[in-house]
Amino acid sequence: MSSFLNRLFWRTNQILILLIWIILIYISLYSMSLKNMTGLLLFALLQILQYFLASRRIGRENGYSSGQAVVMTLLFGYSWWMPLYMKRNQSVRVRRR
Repeated sequence: MSSFLNRLFWRTNQILILLIWIILIYISLYSMSLKNMTGLLLFALLQILQYFLASRRIGRENGYSSGQAVVMTLLFGYSWWMPLYMKRNQSVRVRRR
């Protein structure tokens, strides 16, 4: 049951991040003013920073190519690489005991 709830939590986060992308793109295209494009630009910058600071390394450690990590990070942000990170850290903790 816990595994199902955990998967449901991360899938819900992924859907919400995709909805944020859709809303920000819609607002930016509808208004076409720099002020309203700021949210989209900041969100994209946040996703790019996540790639360089975390997901590139975590993806490589889990068998993902750099291209896959870029696409997954841009689309889903932290919600694709955080479960991998948590799973790896949990298995490392179990081995140390």
